[in-house]
Amino acid sequence: TVVDTAPRPADLDAEFGRVLQQPGFGDALWIAAKVNATGQEAAIAQVRQSQRLFGRETFDLLQIESLTDLKTNWPILQASKAAGDARYIGVTVANERLYSQLESFMRRESPDFVQINYSIVEHTAEERLLPLAEELGIAVLVNGPFMNGDYFGLVRDKTLPDWAREFDCESWAQFSLKYILAHQAVTCVLTETTKPQHMQDNIGAGFGRLPDEAARRRMRVLLRG
Repeated sequence: TVVDTAPRPADLDAEFGRVLQQPGFGDALWIAAKVNATGQEAAIAQVRQSQRLFGRETFDLLQIESLTDLKTNWPILQASKAAGDARYIGVTVANERLYSQLESFMRRESPDFVQINYSIVEHTAEERLLPLAEELGIAVLVNGPFMNGDYFGLVRDKTLPDWAREFDCESWAQFSLKYILAHQAVTCVLTETTKPQHMQDNIGAGFGRLPDEAARRRMRVLLRG
């Protein structure tokens, strides 16, 4: 199970660290951490604090959030990987205005991972970033599959089509998640919720069949018009 984290107040990260130390959790969770500080000293301190609070010497993935201070932070991540502090390294974006900068970075540095926003409706990543990631062998984490909740406003008055059963889709949440997961460049989709029933529904998208390209076209037509 992938858990994507970002630096938060120390008391909150310490609480998450206590969860990680519980039997059965540590090995079961694949932890992605982030750096969003500017300046070498602050960035290194941020990494060290996350290691200490999470009780993890090695992160599964260490990312630069929103391409912050790339010139300083990318060498820090490279050094962290070389030292065994991170298995993989990468960068994140959450809006289209950073796509051009991200594309240039991907071509120049070929990171292990990129994290991008992508959904049926917010689909600009399909044009260049996802094909480029596939070409370069870069793993892709997707954030914002529900457009910070706006997606559910778009489908609120719609009935889930009967043909969604063809790919074992049982809800509008799964409709979005299965669409994203079916893209061959996507490695994992990240979701956020505070409700256990929503988490269970989201997990359901990872089971059963995924839509083929013909079904994905129907999905696009339904929601994009």
